[in-house]
Amino acid sequence: MIFYQDVLKNGNVDVESVRFPNQQISLAGNVFTPKNSKKDKYPAIVIGTPSGGVKEQTAGTYAALLAEKGFLTIAFDASYQGESTGEPRFLENPSARVEDLRCAEETIGQKNDYREGFEYYRVSPAKHERSENKMIFSRIDSIINFTALDHVEMIFPRPILMIVGTEANTKYFSEEAYQHAKGDKFIHWIQGATHIQLYYVKKYVLEAVDELETFYKKFLDS
Repeated sequence: MIFYQDVLKNGNVDVESVRFPNQQISLAGNVFTPKNSKKDKYPAIVIGTPSGGVKEQTAGTYAALLAEKGFLTIAFDASYQGESTGEPRFLENPSARVEDLRCAEETIGQKNDYREGFEYYRVSPAKHERSENKMIFSRIDSIINFTALDHVEMIFPRPILMIVGTEANTKYFSEEAYQHAKGDKFIHWIQGATHIQLYYVKKYVLEAVDELETFYKKFLDS
């Protein structure tokens, strides 16, 4: 037999407790990564619990074992279950469970992004005493409802250039903006670059600057 506690005793994974929202419900989860790994990104797996189960049982066992194999995993308590909130307690709601999985997928995707960002802002030579890596959101609805993409077409007749890493999780913003933009519009793909790597990886930064030089010399001089 093998149980969750047995896997943790192996000492091969790091475990981080997280909370993330599903509308008004606060979901509780555990994120597992390979012990002492220095990788920026991992293939990610979301593991839900069986009906009536909690994250410290079957889901946690599989999540921890898969993390030992090199994956980034998350096991979480479903809405109304375990350490997650929601009333009435112990309610099994199939629709909520589907949404739980989607929210967990977003959370674990952000973990990959945050790890890479952490390496840049808090560990690398870019770290600065006045950059505390904190943000304060006064109203979450103002963040959720804001989009910079609603009126991209109003930039016209000004030209627009987007420089995007092919491996950036944020690349869909640029793709959507490009589709809506009118007039002179350009999108330059930097092969192999993630979002954060465009901040500091020399070959990517220099390629971006070269592209900006060409763009600005063409349109600022005209």
